[in-house]
Amino acid sequence: RVTKIDWGSDGLRGPIPKDFGKLDALEDLRLYSNSFESSIPQEFGDLKELKLLDFHNSKLKGNIPSTLGNLKNLKELRLENNELGGQLPSGLGNCDKLENLNVSGNKLTGVIPSDLGKLKELSVLHFEKKHLI
Repeated sequence: RVTKIDWGSDGLRGPIPKDFGKLDALEDLRLYSNSFESSIPQEFGDLKELKLLDFHNSKLKGNIPSTLGNLKNLKELRLENNELGGQLPSGLGNCDKLENLNVSGNKLTGVIPSDLGKLKELSVLHFEKKHLI
């Protein structure tokens, strides 16, 4: 049973393997400061035990998958300083235990989902106010 993967600053390149979504006991996934130049796989929404997801400074592209809203145990989501675009998924408001959400330094646009207001544990929220309303 794999519960933690920390491959931060390991020089990883290429697409993020979708098979990470099969690690059903995974609680802590740190893949920060790499060069993925790909999107976050939808399958990451299957990581039901995940508490920390850290992809900061990893050259991520595409949109933040709406499936991340399935992560009911998620406490920390660090996606800052990537090239993510589109809107912040409203489903993140379903992550009841979320304490830290950092999406600054991306190309997100649109409205900040009102569902984030339901997050009673959220104490840290970082985003680019010039792109989000």
